Amino acid sequence: MLRWLLLATLALLSACSAHKRAEASYDYAPAVEMAGAYDEYADADRAPAPAAPSRSRSAGAAWGAEEAMAEPEPEEAASAGSPGQPAPARMVHYDGFARLRVTRVEEGVDQVRAVAEGLGGHVERVGGSSITVRVPVASFRAAFDQVLGLGEVLDKSLTAQDVTDAFTAVDLRLKTAEATRARLQALLARAEEEQEKLQLIKQIQRLTEEIDRLQAQVRTLSALAELSRISVELVPREALAWQGPEAETAELAWIRQLSPLRTDAPLDERDLELPVPDGMVRLDDKGPFVAESPDGARIWAWRVENPTQGDAAFWLAALQERLAGDFASATPQAMGGWQALRLVDRADPPYTWLVGVRVEGRWLHVVQVFLPSPESAQRHHAAIQAALAGGEA
Repeated sequence: MLRWLLLATLALLSACSAHKRAEASYDYAPAVEMAGAYDEYADADRAPAPAAPSRSRSAGAAWGAEEAMAEPEPEEAASAGSPGQPAPARMVHYDGFARLRVTRVEEGVDQVRAVAEGLGGHVERVGGSSITVRVPVASFRAAFDQVLGLGEVLDKSLTAQDVTDAFTAVDLRLKTAEATRARLQALLARAEEEQEKLQLIKQIQRLTEEIDRLQAQVRTLSALAELSRISVELVPREALAWQGPEAETAELAWIRQLSPLRTDAPLDERDLELPVPDGMVRLDDKGPFVAESPDGARIWAWRVENPTQGDAAFWLAALQERLAGDFASATPQAMGGWQALRLVDRADPPYTWLVGVRVEGRWLHVVQVFLPSPESAQRHHAAIQAALAGGEA
């Protein structure tokens, strides 16, 4: 009995480790191989997953063209159920971004805060001329519309990411791991030989570490589904440094549309899959690559046809020329096969924004990382480096 259960536990841990090392993304399909060795207490957790959602895309025009905000209303985010059965609720994370020109930045920050708190939300991060708030999903549309009315809208975007399948799969893994640990703990209480006890304790410890990781992912996905995010950049009327002194060429204009607070991408982008950094969870494996951690750190990536046929050094120089002036520091660095620009905000505490580029044939690959605090930057540094190194072609 002990030998059988230890083998089953090792199968679970091996599958979880392989899951963390996946080259493209988290594989959120229910992992039957994890539970197959102990079906008698895993079957209850194998409820059929909801129908796959449609592909999530930004409703904003990230290249500066007019946009039509066509994402479904939050209250409409439910897939159709079988005839005679209630439709299963979908878990959708809405992420709005706005760049507003205002008379006084400080007043604009206070107004955005008031909008969020008035609708039952709260401030997630504030610093300098930017603020990020979280509001209940049912109030997202009202909150976003109110925010857009606080100044002259220079840019805006809206994304919707369905996290239902991710939540279902992670929750299944969590319940299976918890059931397995409980079984091992029961065996430990009856074990008499010291060698058996040591083996059981070792497996229980490993399972506990895995359970802690899965619990953090469940909390992250639940919080994203319950509270939507709105990020706002405020530009004083007397300064529009982000636009630059003169008109950009079409091939380079997209750089000025980048922001650490928006995870949408240009309209003609293609998906770019990366390994999910340890400590983060993929939000929607059917849409663009976006992963997030419990502390709000995010990584997202995409690719476009290289508009100038420039190499990575060319694009790194273009990023530095157009973005560096708005930050306290801008440091070029190599991250795996990527050339990246590490930008640190002027606010206190500062956030860190990494923008990396890589040229593969006719494609320009772009990855962005947002780290909301110095502590977050230190916490995720090694995992980000490892993910980008693993993402080399």
